[in-house]
Amino acid sequence: MAFNTGDEGTFHGVKSHHFFKHLAWQGHVIIDVAYSLAPAVDIFGMMGDVKRAIVWTKQHSDELKVHNDQVVVMGGSAGGHLALLAAYDLASPSSHASGSCPPTLLLQGGHDFGGAAPQVIELHKSLLKAGATSYLLELPDTEHGFDLYKPAWSPAAQAATYVTERFLASLL
Repeated sequence: MAFNTGDEGTFHGVKSHHFFKHLAWQGHVIIDVAYSLAPAVDIFGMMGDVKRAIVWTKQHSDELKVHNDQVVVMGGSAGGHLALLAAYDLASPSSHASGSCPPTLLLQGGHDFGGAAPQVIELHKSLLKAGATSYLLELPDTEHGFDLYKPAWSPAAQAATYVTERFLASLL
């Protein structure tokens, strides 16, 4: 089951339906969580939304036809950060890297205007050093939100989709 937490599924008004549909066609159940945003809530409020969505999903697993032990939390941009925080109990993911961390897939644009690339690379290295399973796909010459604009034609979005498919398949 794929579970998405990501910026209400939009980036400048563009929905990420292409990626969701692609995963759904492969049999994954997609739940797009529209978590509360600042300034209405702080990071704890956002995490509360994400954690409530995970609990709700597990409570409704029979009707959703999903297995509770196959819930994957994922997201883009701030949603990806929230997914990591949910997996690591609202602590800095890098500072809590251990061999017991869940398998992690990190997709990072090389020209991310947000400047997150160094932190993502650091997290990946920390996870590997701790003995956790971590995969990093660095996409050169790629900006933030690369998967939202023309994803059917974007080589970066196609590569990210392919790697995500393989990652999810490896978890089953």
